[in-house]
Amino acid sequence: MTTPTAAPIGQEEIELYGNVLSEIKFRAEMAEKKLRDVTEIVELESAALQLRKSIELVALGTLAANRQVVHQVSTALHKKDWDDARKILRNINPNYWPTPFTAKIGPDGKRALEAFVGPFLSEKEAPTAYGFLSNLLHANNPFAKPSAIDQKDVDRVRDISLKLRNLLGLHTAELGNREHVVVASMDTPRDGRVLVQLWNEVSRETRTVDSWQSTQLRMDESK
Repeated sequence: MTTPTAAPIGQEEIELYGNVLSEIKFRAEMAEKKLRDVTEIVELESAALQLRKSIELVALGTLAANRQVVHQVSTALHKKDWDDARKILRNINPNYWPTPFTAKIGPDGKRALEAFVGPFLSEKEAPTAYGFLSNLLHANNPFAKPSAIDQKDVDRVRDISLKLRNLLGLHTAELGNREHVVVASMDTPRDGRVLVQLWNEVSRETRTVDSWQSTQLRMDESK
């Protein structure tokens, strides 16, 4: 397979990625509302659907600079063939999966990003979580006696929801390759909206706010 060449990252690509994050945020928040007090199986299924769609969008979102292969990856995901989807994504960008961070004020007064400590949805776990959510959506025997909600299923869906939130809360994403990195926040303190910024100087070792480009694009999650 020939590796597509990533297009230069500009305002359009940043907006596209931000729009994907806004949709994920909308869906994830819908899932969280359904999971607060699960009394009906349909509430659990609704949450599972929104989280499954969100995981698909995480995988597709970093293709903002390689939109010519979105259909290939999307088709593989619809077939629940994560191995095929992952092969396509890694061929384009081995680091396609977002990396979670936390912000901290350093001794010099500058805000820096540090590796996130805690549970988050990793690329390795994503296929298993996706498969579990998909299984919850399959129709059961309509002639059998309705079964009670399994609390283990509820707990597992809540765990996936938390890990998805932790993954994306504050993260970096490579849109095509190491030279095309953005920093994104899903819930900015000032207005609670998605914020996406282009990284000016890429460094995996030292990532400070001063290296962000000044252009900031806020995405309205209601789109």
